[in-house]
Amino acid sequence: MKGVLPHQELATLIPSVIVNGDVSCVRTASYDMRIGADYYLYDQQCANGTEIRSRGAGVISIPPNGLLLCTMYESLKLPADMVGHLSLKLTLLMKGIIIASQSQIDAGYEGKIFGLLYNLSQKDVCLKEGEFVLRLELVRLEEKSTKPYDNSISKTASLSRYVDTPLLSSLVQIRNDASQAVKDVSTAKGNLNLTQIFGGLFIAGVGAFAGLHFAADSKVDRIEQKVIQLETKSAIADATGSSRTRMEEIETQNKLISERLDKMEATMRQEPSLPAHLPKTSSSEGVLKRPQSGAPR
Repeated sequence: MKGVLPHQELATLIPSVIVNGDVSCVRTASYDMRIGADYYLYDQQCANGTEIRSRGAGVISIPPNGLLLCTMYESLKLPADMVGHLSLKLTLLMKGIIIASQSQIDAGYEGKIFGLLYNLSQKDVCLKEGEFVLRLELVRLEEKSTKPYDNSISKTASLSRYVDTPLLSSLVQIRNDASQAVKDVSTAKGNLNLTQIFGGLFIAGVGAFAGLHFAADSKVDRIEQKVIQLETKSAIADATGSSRTRMEEIETQNKLISERLDKMEATMRQEPSLPAHLPKTSSSEGVLKRPQSGAPR
């Protein structure tokens, strides 16, 4: 059968073509490859930057923006008329994992399968034992290739062959640079806050000094005003004292005049009055006559 191989034909290729394969991993027209034991991850536990580690029964944790180079549990032994294509499982894609673009697996290839994964998320992504990572499609050619893949190296090649220098994701460097930039901004803000605080204290000190100076001047002005007010009140008091003495003298004189008038009126009331039918004679000329009512005195 030519073209993409369906489920039934894929199942017949285990284990001759899909070495260490399991029929339960065969899908409609693909095979789900599981993560293997050996992997490379550049982190603090990577002693020299090129160390290959073994997962064992544990999990592999890909840090945010980290890079993982891993081996699949299955290996391939393709005939000369069959090629393969790899893609990332959707479940990992939804967790923020992407796979580096990988070329076609050539006809006649024999050896291990590797995957280069990037974690674009902001949290760790863990791969446990037996987890599906890559999806394999096998395509049968119309005829055998006359120049199949040269397996002189691939048959025995392990992961260490491809890691001779540290592999560090550029995303990690960008993340580190961004973190450092955030720290630098925080430090600058802290320094600015200190400058503002000390500047505020300096301005407050200058203001307090100026306030004391102006407060002293203000107190002197108030004292001078008090003195002027006291001098004015003293002058008024002096003037008022002189007027009061004069008024007392006038009141005393009025009182004496009033007393004299009262005595004179009392004396006049005590003199006898003349009969009305008698004419006034010269004998009565020497008598003081009281003026009639309405007549001037």
